[in-house]
Amino acid sequence: MGNATPWVTQLIPYALVATTVYADEPDFDRTMELGKETFAGSGWRTALSKHLEMEERGCFNADPLDTTYEETLDQVATGRAVGVVQVASVLSQLRAAAPGLTLRMTALPAGDDPDDTWMPGAVSAAYGLDPGTPHRKEALAFIDFLGSARGQNLYNRSGATLPAIPNDSFTVDPAIREVAERQKAGSTIPFMDQRWPNSAVQQTLFAQIEALLAGTTDVDAALAALDGAYRDRA
Repeated sequence: MGNATPWVTQLIPYALVATTVYADEPDFDRTMELGKETFAGSGWRTALSKHLEMEERGCFNADPLDTTYEETLDQVATGRAVGVVQVASVLSQLRAAAPGLTLRMTALPAGDDPDDTWMPGAVSAAYGLDPGTPHRKEALAFIDFLGSARGQNLYNRSGATLPAIPNDSFTVDPAIREVAERQKAGSTIPFMDQRWPNSAVQQTLFAQIEALLAGTTDVDAALAALDGAYRDRA
């Protein structure tokens, strides 16, 4: 874990919650939006408890709060770590650092049944158009190209990722074959923050995971903080 880099703190919870929450309740976000679910009363509790248990059992590197994102990739590239919980775009970085590595992205299990395992799969980038641009026509043409099969294929081949709009002409990188299969089977869920009502929930998650690993809070308090941030929709 490279939790000295704040955004990394979300990745293991997201990987676990995909199974502990969304495998049984794919519409959890909508139910939560309606006020019928909470972090504290859901599989988020299971996920955070499992995260702590994994840390206590030595599943991760030493001193995760003092380890950066870049250092975790170096640990994999140099053979000091068997893997890293990360997004697909790191594959190209790892290949550049260690061309001889054979890499594979797979779901992080949160239970014992592979058939019940889900994984997060998010849109990694989005594009916008400045309404005041004097080059509106050209910009729209470029965005259309990015959304085309050719544009999607060019972008995703270089980053070892998948097209947001699947097409039959794209050749899936073997390292992310499982992700593609899960995408097709419907056993992926968007990154949770993409459906939250405000950015404060994600920032609260960063802080609470850091505090959990530092031993300065517990699961009950962390979940209460997340519920509080969620209710503040401003």
